[in-house]
Amino acid sequence: MEIKLFDNNKEWYYKIKLCDEKLTINKFLQKFNFDIDEFNALNPDMKKLQAGKILKMPKSSQYFHIVQPLETYSSLSLKYNIPESKLKEINKTNVLFIGQKIFI
Repeated sequence: MEIKLFDNNKEWYYKIKLCDEKLTINKFLQKFNFDIDEFNALNPDMKKLQAGKILKMPKSSQYFHIVQPLETYSSLSLKYNIPESKLKEINKTNVLFIGQKIFI
């Protein structure tokens, strides 16, 4: 899958999935590389994640990649010519899972 660019001029929303309910808001935001203060400003009443609820997500102009089966930081590092350590730093996680959006 190719990288995409969020439209920086439009707000975007995320519908919470059942599997997201197991995460703390901080862990959830790590998946998207968003700051907790900015998230709280956009969603002041959100205290915990509940499936079906709609979140207002911070605007972004970062490129992202959706992780596919068998992809690793190492393979993505080679694909995008970015050091593996930089990818981990940008995304604030050492673990990848299928369907995860990671920033490039």
